[in-house]
Amino acid sequence: KQTWQPSLKELGVDLELDKTLKQAAQIGRGGNAFAALKQQIEALFGRFRLPLVFNIDQNRFNEFANSQFSQIEIPTQNANLIYNPLKKDFEIIPAQRGLVIDKNKFYKDLEERIGFLSNEPIELVLIKEEPKTTEQEAKKTYQKVSEILKTAPFRLEYQSEIWLINKETLIDWLFFEPRNKNLEIVLNRGKIEDYLTALAPSINQSAVNARLTVKNNVMAAEALNLLSAQEAIPRQTEKPQIIISTPAENKIELKIKENAALITESILNPPANGQKDIQLLTDSSPAAVRENTLEQLGLKSLLNQGSSNFSGSPKNRVHNIKIGAAKFNGLLVKPGQEFSFNDILGEVGPQEGYLPELVIKKNKLAPEYGGGLCQVSTTLFRAAVNAGLKITERYAHAFPVKYYNPQGFDATIYPPHPDLRFINDTANYIFIQSRVEDNQITFEIFGTGDGREVKIIGPKILEKKEDGSMKTVLFQEIYQGEELLRRSAFYSNYKSPDLYPVERNPLE
Repeated sequence: KQTWQPSLKELGVDLELDKTLKQAAQIGRGGNAFAALKQQIEALFGRFRLPLVFNIDQNRFNEFANSQFSQIEIPTQNANLIYNPLKKDFEIIPAQRGLVIDKNKFYKDLEERIGFLSNEPIELVLIKEEPKTTEQEAKKTYQKVSEILKTAPFRLEYQSEIWLINKETLIDWLFFEPRNKNLEIVLNRGKIEDYLTALAPSINQSAVNARLTVKNNVMAAEALNLLSAQEAIPRQTEKPQIIISTPAENKIELKIKENAALITESILNPPANGQKDIQLLTDSSPAAVRENTLEQLGLKSLLNQGSSNFSGSPKNRVHNIKIGAAKFNGLLVKPGQEFSFNDILGEVGPQEGYLPELVIKKNKLAPEYGGGLCQVSTTLFRAAVNAGLKITERYAHAFPVKYYNPQGFDATIYPPHPDLRFINDTANYIFIQSRVEDNQITFEIFGTGDGREVKIIGPKILEKKEDGSMKTVLFQEIYQGEELLRRSAFYSNYKSPDLYPVERNPLE
């Protein structure tokens, strides 16, 4: 005969002595004083049964029972199916009746013994446990799963794309579960969702704002001519018509959980016509800038634009400029919002598609991922200044760089600092779009004209030395009629390029 002498802790029992004492203090309350005194004395000497207050942690109780009684129990075996890769087929695992401890009786006996501090042994009782599924049910399930596998492959479709769920994938997804004396076929929802998550990048797409253009636009030619002459650049009026040159594209996102449920239903309960094609479900969200939102957003005119030329750039630098420019194409900036170049730029590394190219860092030119991105920040700075926006942060380069002629109209960035920042100080949204054509990058800023006139003075060279160092100044003046609302000065103090050595000079 086998015996166990576990501690209360092993059995999951926690005594609550404070509550027990409070319960004892309530004995005799509410009656006359003599009767109450008699009951309390009887409780003290054990003549009045005073149960302990305690609780049994069910998890610890089960853990003890399962670990200690495993040697005397015969586990119940449900009939099941298991796949044999050598035979390439499922095999039936026979059912087996079990012999297990009656845990419910054991639990109740334990409660009774502890409640009244009894040390009387608890007699464990073995009971028969019938399997939940029989071999007959397993055979029925075998027939069903065989029919499902014969139907494979199933086809997942989205537009013109097709993905096949073959027999091997199905077998990996399948498992069996006893339910109401039946052996149910179940598909592993987690594995299906993982499959769909891996599939999603080939379907998902980000929303793409419509590309805008100005009908009968003469600003581009005027801006370039005036910029080369270092004169004021006029702001576009309301008259030219804003039109969509490239339609917007909706955001498309594969619905993972909904498709997992659809796939499960389609495989386990196929339609009577034997249809094996499963049309994948997606969510579609419209882009913010599209034909019917231009008026609502206030995108009525081209406020202005800025351009720069990067002819002679190494191929890695050209590559980085194109990657960087695309990050800023199609951006909406709310009224009153401060724009941060570095915030939009985000991480700059090989994972983002950038290549190593020379950058100015720590008094030298050194190769880093993303070299050339200052061409993007410089061009956007020019567009923002020309559009009359309020610049809140701008830094010049350490020395004159030929890609940024005219000198004094550049903006260097290096995350997280220095940054290029400006505020949309108009009453409506502004929309930023970029384009790279041949060796020229251009930024355009669309919005609603509010009557302000922008005058750009410079950049003017204040001082220039033979070693290439120079000082310049650029003024942005904002007028409302004849009234000067704001005058911003952007000073640049360039050192000599000779102070920044490199193995090869990428600026020649």
